[in-house]
Amino acid sequence: MYKVINYTKDVKALLNSNKKSFVFESIINGHTYGQIYVNSLDNPELYVVMDGGNFVLYIGGETADANLYKECIKFIEEHILTDELRERFDDHILISYSSDTIKNEVKNVFKESIVHESVKSLYRYDITQNTQRTLEYDFCDIKTIDQEILDSNLENLSELKNEINGMWGNTKSFIKHGFGYCAVRENKLLSWCTAEFISNKSCGIGIETVEDEQGKGIATMVASKFVDKCTEIDLMPYWDSWLKNYPSVKIAQKVGFDLIEDYEVIVVKF
Repeated sequence: MYKVINYTKDVKALLNSNKKSFVFESIINGHTYGQIYVNSLDNPELYVVMDGGNFVLYIGGETADANLYKECIKFIEEHILTDELRERFDDHILISYSSDTIKNEVKNVFKESIVHESVKSLYRYDITQNTQRTLEYDFCDIKTIDQEILDSNLENLSELKNEINGMWGNTKSFIKHGFGYCAVRENKLLSWCTAEFISNKSCGIGIETVEDEQGKGIATMVASKFVDKCTEIDLMPYWDSWLKNYPSVKIAQKVGFDLIEDYEVIVVKF
């Protein structure tokens, strides 16, 4: 496998075969930490993307040479899932695959390390709907996440900063290239929605509500404000959730996101 430095037309076409290519675009644009590998720079058929934002490995593509699949997974085992990576992030990683062939090879190589298998759901909001909402925020204020918010002494601010730092590396990069909204009541941060995996055309969403404020519709209000901003700046937002995370799925659907696909993942300890 070869690390991609120059993103040729063939490499981009291969990556675009994955519905989560918006993640890859953000890595290419330098807004998300990660690496992208292909089996050949001249005629790429297989790819491996290491997303350092959510700590996910994406493996995809198709080839007639069965040995290339084996070589691809062995490359991951020997050159990506290293002690250095574990120390920097975690000892568990999510693996997403584009075919049963890749899945079977992953399970064969990591059979002693699989923690569990599950399903995630990917949603997308159609910004051409142009349906901005007028919502009443009578029990909290919806505010832009700016430097003033990040420099404040709001309760739960450390949780928001941890999420931003995990995805963006630091708050400075977020302020410069990202955006987001939060719900505030008095001196307490209740919920927040931040841009992740941002590129010129799309972005992902990170959303969280503190435990004792959940179930009150606050996340729906913050997410609605977020997609209104996406519509304004012509940025297609994506919502990624565990299939059985019913509260998250319910919010996405209430805000107006449409299901794009359900996809299988494997969690591996290394």
